[in-house]
This record gives sequence, structure tokens and C-alpha cells, in this order.
Amino acid sequence: MPRRDLILPSRFRQRQGGFIMTPHAHGGTPATDPHWANVVLLAHGNGANNGTVFTEERGKVLTPTGTVVTSTTSPKFGSAALLFPNGSNAYLSTPSSTDFDFGTGDFVIEFWIRTAHTGSYATLLCREWGGSPYTGGWSFMLNGNAGAPMQIWVAAYSTGGPMLTASGTGYRDGNWHHVAWERVGNVFTLYIDGVADATVTSSISFATVSKAITIGADLTFGSRYYAGYMDDLRITKGVSRYNGTFTPPTAQFPDS
Repeated sequence: MPRRDLILPSRFRQRQGGFIMTPHAHGGTPATDPHWANVVLLAHGNGANNGTVFTEERGKVLTPTGTVVTSTTSPKFGSAALLFPNGSNAYLSTPSSTDFDFGTGDFVIEFWIRTAHTGSYATLLCREWGGSPYTGGWSFMLNGNAGAPMQIWVAAYSTGGPMLTASGTGYRDGNWHHVAWERVGNVFTLYIDGVADATVTSSISFATVSKAITIGADLTFGSRYYAGYMDDLRITKGVSRYNGTFTPPTAQFPDS
């Protein structure tokens, strides 16, 4: 008979005659983040309805341009989500930082989107590219050409074609979807709702550039604006998190 004073980890549960081990789900949302020290950007999107105050949990400054607001209409988590209302000149930016110089290290960029936008080159997130010949930058696009699948372009990989292209467009259905771009060693993967949708192997190093991060726009090439909602944007540098199919977050990302 098991001792009553024995405290067991949550991955164990009792059954008659002993204990069995139940593994943690790969993914979900823990109460605290084991990789908190590696989080270089975290924006929950919380705020007032039609709010213009944008909070970032790692000390970055998010500066709005145009009509981007926080909206309480239909957040995924928390009190509000970011709303880019019209696909025209509405975005957030944060200045250049060495926090965004990935080099050859692992990283994860992830967020939730809710949109039906089909316009060309609608950009979700971007590190502005260095001037021609383009270096250092990357663009995480909702669409390639009008109505085309999601794409990720990386200057160090190719300036003539995307690094990753999604296999479909089902994420543009007006519902919330989790999107993640992860590097593990030399393997880059685009996940949609916890499932690996596109993968490529490359040993590239991201060049260091003194360029801003923009949310909802690509200022390098201009007029590439996103229309829709975004929630719980997180960038983790120096470690991977998923490395395979995972359960998308079930609550707002932790702040510690």
C-alpha cells in the first residue's frame, strides 16, 4: 500500500495496487515558463477596448502607427487582443536590439491570429531587412500572393524565394489559430495549430542588422500590411520549445 505522506509529481496518478505514470502533454501552458530567461519579447495584447497603450513584458517599447488598437471584442486570452483593422498603414514597431540577433541559435516565434485577410504579402511579423543586397532580415507573411499560403522569407536563406510555405490556407477562416516558427539545430519548422506544416533543413546564420521588429507590416518593401487580430506574441531566443507536434497553448503565456 503506498504511503499517505508520499508527495508525487503530477505526472503520477494512483490506481488500485500502486501508481502509474501519465506523461505531460507536449505543449499546453505551464504556470511558469522554464525558458523565461530566454524570452526576448512577450506582448499579450491586453488593454482597453480601442486602446492605444501597448504593453510588452520584457521591457521593450511598442510604438503604434496608424489605427492599430487593443480590442476586447474577441481575444483568445486575457482582456484584449491586438487589432489591425483595415490592412493599411496600421502596425506596431520596437527598435533594433541584439535580442533579435539569432545567429545560428535555436529560437521560437509564436502567436495567435484570427483573420480572413487574403490580400497580397500581408505581413504578420518582420525584422526589417538590411539594404540591397538584402541581409539579416526576415518576413513572416500571412499570404504570399493574393490568397496564397503563409510564407516565411529569410534573407540569409534566399532573397529569391521563401524558406517555408504552408500547405494550405485554412487558417484564414475567421477563427483563432496558433502559429509558430521554430529552429532546432539546422531544422526550421512552421507549425499551425501544433502540427508541423512545413520543414526545411539549413545551416544559415542570421546576419546582425540594426533594424526594428515590426508587427503587422513589412517596412522594407512597403505596403505589406496585415488585417485581423493577433494575440499573445512571444519570441524565445537560444532554446527550442516544441521540436515536434504539440498541444497549442491553453492559456495566456506566463510572465515569469
